[in-house]
Amino acid sequence: MALTADQQNQLLIKLNSVWKNRSCLMCGEKNWALSNSIFEMREFHGGDIIIGSGSIFPVSFL
Repeated sequence: MALTADQQNQLLIKLNSVWKNRSCLMCGEKNWALSNSIFEMREFHGGDIIIGSGSIFPVSFL
């Protein structure tokens, strides 16, 4: 699902409010950027999609 610029901004505000003054563990950067898309993550079942098998989590790449 594509995110609007406003939705990306809202996610960054939330991230910065709960994860204050944290830097990236990989590169040390503190200015976060988000992907303009959001994805879903679900439990892996050997490549099969199981309907109703549990929670689906929204995921965005930093």
